[in-house]
Amino acid sequence: PRNVAYDMDIRVATHDGGPVADGEVGEIFLRGPDVTRGYWKRPDLDHLFHVKLWHGEEYFATGDLGRIVDDRLYVVGRAKDLIIINGK
Repeated sequence: PRNVAYDMDIRVATHDGGPVADGEVGEIFLRGPDVTRGYWKRPDLDHLFHVKLWHGEEYFATGDLGRIVDDRLYVVGRAKDLIIINGK
């Protein structure tokens, strides 16, 4: 669903960008003007951020897991148990 107030498009899909049924858990993908384009000063890693979803549009892969129910996003976990802070 697209959040018009924040100009943000949020999708939940399989890790490789395939569709999931409504209410099913998948990875959270974002798209909008305020979403990062890649790693800071590491353009060689930018490909890790972006995935083309089933409809052909490119989205930012958050690494978070969630589901959409009644047009509301519920975050339920992480794809990996890893959070990078200050590059470490």
